[in-house]
Amino acid sequence: EKYVEHHIAAHKFAAEFVQEAFHNEKEFSEWKAQEEATEGCWFVLHTAPKKLASGQTRSHYSCNRSGVARPKQGHGSRREKSQGTCKLGKICLSYITVTKQENTQSRAPEDVTISVKYQRKHYGHEVEIQHLRMSDTEKAIIAENLERGVPLKTILKNIRKSVACKLRPAHLAERITLHNIKRQFHIAAPEQCHPNDAVSVDMWVKAMQDKGETLVRLYKAQGAVDPNGTFGATDFALALMTEPQKELLEELGTGTVCLDSTHETTGYQFELTTVVVLDEVGSGIPVAYFICNRMNEENLAAFFRSLEFAINKKAAAKTFMSDDASQFYKAWSSVMGVPQQKLLCAWHVDRNWQKKIQECVEKQLRPDVYHNVRLLLELLDQQEFEKYLHSFLDTNEEKLRDFLKYFKDNYAIRPQEWAYCFRTRAGINTNMHLERMHRTLKHSMLEGKKNKRVDKLISALMDLTYHFLMKRAIQMIKGAKGKKLSAIERYHRSGTEMAGCAKLNEDGTWTVPSQSTKGQSYTVTKVSDDACCPLRCKECAVCVHTYMCTCFAHLIHFTVCKHIHCVVIANRSSSSDNNDYESPPEMATETSQALHIVQSVVSLEEATTVSGSALFRAKMESVKQAIVDGEVSEEVAEKANKLFEPVFLLVENDRKRKMPDQSNEPANKKVEHQARFYSTKKPRLSQPSSSLSRPTEAQKEVLKEQLMDRNVESAQIITSAGHDYS
Repeated sequence: EKYVEHHIAAHKFAAEFVQEAFHNEKEFSEWKAQEEATEGCWFVLHTAPKKLASGQTRSHYSCNRSGVARPKQGHGSRREKSQGTCKLGKICLSYITVTKQENTQSRAPEDVTISVKYQRKHYGHEVEIQHLRMSDTEKAIIAENLERGVPLKTILKNIRKSVACKLRPAHLAERITLHNIKRQFHIAAPEQCHPNDAVSVDMWVKAMQDKGETLVRLYKAQGAVDPNGTFGATDFALALMTEPQKELLEELGTGTVCLDSTHETTGYQFELTTVVVLDEVGSGIPVAYFICNRMNEENLAAFFRSLEFAINKKAAAKTFMSDDASQFYKAWSSVMGVPQQKLLCAWHVDRNWQKKIQECVEKQLRPDVYHNVRLLLELLDQQEFEKYLHSFLDTNEEKLRDFLKYFKDNYAIRPQEWAYCFRTRAGINTNMHLERMHRTLKHSMLEGKKNKRVDKLISALMDLTYHFLMKRAIQMIKGAKGKKLSAIERYHRSGTEMAGCAKLNEDGTWTVPSQSTKGQSYTVTKVSDDACCPLRCKECAVCVHTYMCTCFAHLIHFTVCKHIHCVVIANRSSSSDNNDYESPPEMATETSQALHIVQSVVSLEEATTVSGSALFRAKMESVKQAIVDGEVSEEVAEKANKLFEPVFLLVENDRKRKMPDQSNEPANKKVEHQARFYSTKKPRLSQPSSSLSRPTEAQKEVLKEQLMDRNVESAQIITSAGHDYS
């Protein structure tokens, strides 16, 4: 005030004084916020309120531009903001003096309790929006939207739309601004039980266990000691399987089981392994998840033992598919039993071959070498495969020595795991069910963003589980088509266009000429009279087991191909009793089963949500354990005690309880760092990408001749590279 008086007297400063009176703090705060918004300024409390001799309390608010910037000294000081400091380096003359009357006897609203003296005119600066702050009201509105779960992108879009003729500080909000408001209002993501990811996951697991939920099948915290000795001290392991997933594993686990791991689902290089089973129509359904920092045989075996214990039996799979990592098959076989058939994902095999060819084969030879191994992969006749395999391995080319040794040592000794001729009618060729599921997880559930936290991954996995369970329920009720059923319908239309092409042989088989390759034909043989599975054509009333065809589509994709449709249409048109043929019943779509799945999803969503009481109990247990273990210093305990006092009064309702004994540790002992997740893997160098194209049918014929006769020249046929998972 003395500075204002000096400028009025000596510098002719035209001050503008305002007197106001309010009944309570709320009225004053609303007036102050309105004045700041109108004048484009922001007033901050200059010093703590002072008690006057009259019993009143006086507070002084000054303009935030007033004063000199005092940069922090020492280590860890922040860089200056891009807009620079808001301080002028001198005093702004605008101020607010608030006098509050304490201990007022009358509570009547007309009694004035707060008086305000306000000097409105500023000095030494203009209205610069970059140095203003967002009002508490605006922050509260944004916080309310954040609390309701409105996406940050939507909030920012709505803020931009509200811009009229005048900019406000709120219009300059960025994503970091919204994150700061989250932190200020203590708004955590729904899946976060604690800001520390490791503590959050531990609290969530304990809350699930306290509720009696069986969702967590295996848990080993990083840094904890495993009583069974399976996991190391630095290992983290978490196995999840819901009750509906357990029922699906019991029901479908004896068919086809697929396993694969995906990376980059957390910021600690933890891997996510998913167990997928195929349902009645060949669609993949995830039935268990395993998050671990090391996917070795011992850790995977512990995961599979937890699944075996859950279903109370061994999931004796008929077909087991994974990538070329041997630990998946070894761990599964040691726990669940040896599957009847072990298959490698054709896409992973192809990727490994291309990578090795890029490493040890000269550039000009790479296409020919890749075409040869791809030919071996796609041959459908076992005798023909054996003949060409021996011919390829007998190649005496010195430049191919390293690759041939790699191929002999890793693939030639086990062709039954990767060659197409050994997986005919198996119904699965690649792990694309898992690849598609992981793509849904990353791009839909995680919104295509890099995820860092484990608790967020757990929440995304639960959303993924709801998605697949509801998809199965919808399929059971509405009879929704999967990829394989849609392919059968497509082949039916193609087979109808080929009507009249099928030729009946003397042995009862049919010969159907190829529509794409001149001079090539396929043999169709009837092997059953019944349509025994849901993978069938409704109009032709045949399933994938009724006929067998020698084409690629039937033998590898195990579908009712267009050649089978052509034969069935020709056969039924020549039969006199075709009108009396009755289609077999549709796949069971009992509403009760679908209702059971929907009810399971609803109960699962409720079960996996941590209630406020459970979360509070988990936090208190965590604090209690830290005190018992002597991990809390006296200094931290005193600060926590002050912060906990309102909570204590609220929960205990002013009941007196004996405080725990103080720690005997010295008061100057440094606070121990809280346990956090960390990566246990070394960074890997990026590998060059491969871009080898697959051989065409014409190239395959030349390659066959070349393998039998070395004098035949290489097939120089230009093709376009594609991304095919067949």
